[in-house]
Amino acid sequence: MGIDAPYIQIQRRGIATRYPFFCAPGDAAAIRRHEGSISRDGAALRRGALRVLAKLEAAHPHVVRQHQTALNEGHARNHGAIALARFKQHQITAGLSHATQALRHSLRTPGWGTLALLQWIRRRQVRGTGAMP
Repeated sequence: MGIDAPYIQIQRRGIATRYPFFCAPGDAAAIRRHEGSISRDGAALRRGALRVLAKLEAAHPHVVRQHQTALNEGHARNHGAIALARFKQHQITAGLSHATQALRHSLRTPGWGTLALLQWIRRRQVRGTGAMP
């Protein structure tokens, strides 16, 4: 996707809604993890992403309707990552809750989430086992 790629412009308040932006699918940058960094807590980062998605849904439902597949994929990836983190921490109930949400949103994407899963597996193979969906 080049600089001439189409972008979404929303006529509302806020930085992201006042200026044109575009989405570059895939990884745009790697997260550097170091002591004391929030990036060491992937579940916290993912919960923050879910809060942003919820605010987007509440503030701009017309945009959400146009990009429902991308929104469902975002929910599925973030809930899936939180579920994995909770299972690793032996928090089974919380892990199952997020896994259920991930599955629910995955089933609403093309191919029932299999395309996103295959992309995640490929990224995981390239980066190693520390990658999260």
